[in-house]
Amino acid sequence: MLLPNRIYHIWHHANSNENLFHEEENYDYFLKLYSKYILPVAETYAYCLMPNHYHFVVKFHSTKNLPLKFRELADIEMVSKKLNKAISNMNNAYTKAFNKKYERKGNLFRRGFNYREIRLSKDFKNIIIYAHKNPVHHGFTDDYYEWKYSSIHSYLGDRKSHVKTSTLLIHFDHTEMFKEAHNHFNIQDIGEDIEPV
Repeated sequence: MLLPNRIYHIWHHANSNENLFHEEENYDYFLKLYSKYILPVAETYAYCLMPNHYHFVVKFHSTKNLPLKFRELADIEMVSKKLNKAISNMNNAYTKAFNKKYERKGNLFRRGFNYREIRLSKDFKNIIIYAHKNPVHHGFTDDYYEWKYSSIHSYLGDRKSHVKTSTLLIHFDHTEMFKEAHNHFNIQDIGEDIEPV
């Protein structure tokens, strides 16, 4: 159950052997939908979009900071359902546009997205680095920094975005330490409490 004021690693994969993104404009359009559906309800700490799946690390707003339509709900279970619905609505809107553009039918995403709550500071840092290095792990690039569709560029000051970088950067003395943490991070050593794709 997704809850307000909690941090989550959220990931979702394309159906079967399909790809979610075929060309650059697909990535850009998905991020526009992300801004529409997710930014009103959550802060974004990291993201990475890859051809066949995506990762986000977000913190949902506290109940009092959620949009009015959430605050008017009767109980926390209903709020949780609405947070889930925001992600589903984003995926559904993208699928509808994707199907129209590429003249396809049916589900683009696997049934149900995946998520895990992040509670420890170490896990928080590791899962963000994990998301940034995921394109290398899956063979989409040899250099995570060269992957365009990742929040690594926001952290290193190359690109402005809706990512809240200050929350993570307080765990590092300077940007070089942030880079070093990425360079020495081995995805194979990730803890069992962080669920990789």
